Order: sequence, then structure tokens, then C-alpha cells
Amino acid sequence: MARGCRHGASSVGFGRLVPGVRSVISMPAGVGQMPLARFLLWSAVGTLVWSAVLLALGYVLQSRYEQIRDAIEWITRGVVGAMVAMYLWRVVRFQKD
Repeated sequence: MARGCRHGASSVGFGRLVPGVRSVISMPAGVGQMPLARFLLWSAVGTLVWSAVLLALGYVLQSRYEQIRDAIEWITRGVVGAMVAMYLWRVVRFQKD
């Protein structure tokens, strides 16, 4: 995420939406010397989107959480599985012969 990295800002914004990643996204941004103002802007954007999604879900679901608990569990498994698959794909793709 160095100053010339094209995806640094979007990585920070998107990283704030992903559980687990949101806690550590500041480390690669810091290592990549992302300017502080840019990091704070995109971090705030990602955090606002995440908060808005949670707020909307809470409003829509209200007391129906018990009814959709199983669906949430399957969605979580799907997201984690997709993340693992993408990581493995990158490892295989960039592996040297």
C-alpha cells in the first residue's frame, strides 16, 4: 500500500467491512506508508458503510433474529469459505515453479 499502490485506499475501505480484517487493516496501510489523511478518510468511509449496514439490518430484522440465525450461520460459512478459496487461489497462482 505504498504511496503508488492503486488499490490501497479501496483495500482499507473494503477491509473495514470484513470481520477480522477490520482489526488489522491498519498494519498493511502503515507498512505501505499510506498517507494518514487518506487512510483516515477511507477508514471512515468503510466504517460508516459497515455501521449503516448493521443499522439497516437491525431495523429490518428487529425481533426476527431467532428466525434467521441459521441463515446467518450459512452466510458466514460461505464468506469464510470464499475468502479461504481466494487466498489459496492466490497462493497457487503466485507459486514459483
